[in-house]
Amino acid sequence: MTIYRLCCPAVITAALLCAPVQAEFAVTLGAGAEYDSNVEVEEAETDAGLGDTAAVLDLKLELSQRFAEQWKVRALYLLNDIRWQNYNDYDTRLHTGIVSLRHQAGVLISEVSAVLANAELDGNAFLQMQRVSPSLGWMVNSDWYLRAQLDATRKDFNDYDWRDSDGVALRLQFYRFLDRTAFYLTGYWQWKTETADNPEYSYHAGIGRLALKRDWTLAGRLYTARLFGRAEHRAYQHPRLDIGDSRHDWRLAAGLAGEAELGADWSTELTLRYDDYRSNLGAADYDQYRLEAGLKWQF
Repeated sequence: MTIYRLCCPAVITAALLCAPVQAEFAVTLGAGAEYDSNVEVEEAETDAGLGDTAAVLDLKLELSQRFAEQWKVRALYLLNDIRWQNYNDYDTRLHTGIVSLRHQAGVLISEVSAVLANAELDGNAFLQMQRVSPSLGWMVNSDWYLRAQLDATRKDFNDYDWRDSDGVALRLQFYRFLDRTAFYLTGYWQWKTETADNPEYSYHAGIGRLALKRDWTLAGRLYTARLFGRAEHRAYQHPRLDIGDSRHDWRLAAGLAGEAELGADWSTELTLRYDDYRSNLGAADYDQYRLEAGLKWQF
């Protein structure tokens, strides 16, 4: 297992040493099962519709501290582990570390975050990613919140170095609060570009997403439902020899997720998601649906 060592920037550390802080620590552990209708996505398997079930384990460790009233620093470690029953070659383990610094001045919220991620495939190192993301948010009024974020990303593949890439993305996001945070609509539009060492893997993309979230209480317990839809168009920048053209993809997704409190820090989750991948590259032209169910414990 790969272990992350995350270090806060010196300026954050110095500020924490000089100011009174209020620290909070949380642990979230989740376990469940997933069904995917099309785990094997090679062209020969796409039309067969071969699915598989997997055991899923999630771990989240979060430490946050407030200081000087307007400042907040947060550090997270996330682990996601998926083990398939038949397609063991697609077993994955993802480690993610996040450090962020946030400042709120009235209706303006500024933040900068750094992300380190390490993905393993079938027990072997597969991908390392680094990302830095400054953002600015504006609480327009009690009903609207607007946010802009810029991402600078670096990806390095262990066995596919020709896919190593640098990426830049700009996201414009909104929240429309219908009943504060218990009922709201959110959406974003994102433009992104990735430049890979092999130009066949360089692309531009436009992404749009809408989601509706609703909380309600029944018999003293909290229930949450989320409905979302997403569309992405990718235009690759260099022709491929195997199709005699540059690759173009549409990636469409829709899903419904629900969560219910069970009491004593326990909850249960259920997610149904459908993905439709349309591409002029045969191996990337398929659809699938996924069903996830699990238990979560938070301390």
